[in-house]
Amino acid sequence: MLRTLSFLVITALAGAMTRDQAQVTRDSMSKFGAPQFSAIVDGVQSGTYAFTDADRRHTYVDYKRFAKAPMSLRNVLDHEVNHLLGRDHVPADPMSYRLTVDPAGNVVEDATLWAQ
Repeated sequence: MLRTLSFLVITALAGAMTRDQAQVTRDSMSKFGAPQFSAIVDGVQSGTYAFTDADRRHTYVDYKRFAKAPMSLRNVLDHEVNHLLGRDHVPADPMSYRLTVDPAGNVVEDATLWAQ
């Protein structure tokens, strides 16, 4: 039992966001005005890299995929906070942002930080 619990805790910590990513997330939530009681958490995902639930209170980001792409993470966080604020995708707007990935599914670092 103790071994299983230890394994699960170590596995959870290995997959969790880094301290830097946590600070960037806190800063982004404050800077972009995330609503009170909303949460952005680390969540392994299938078929996407970040997702805001329909309740507009919970955002899940697969932080491990952004380990080598901090600028892309900032842009994604801005986009997802806008979803928390009730915005939907709009052409020719920051809400039309699309993450760039290579053929293997790795995040390609954005050349521009539009999340100012």
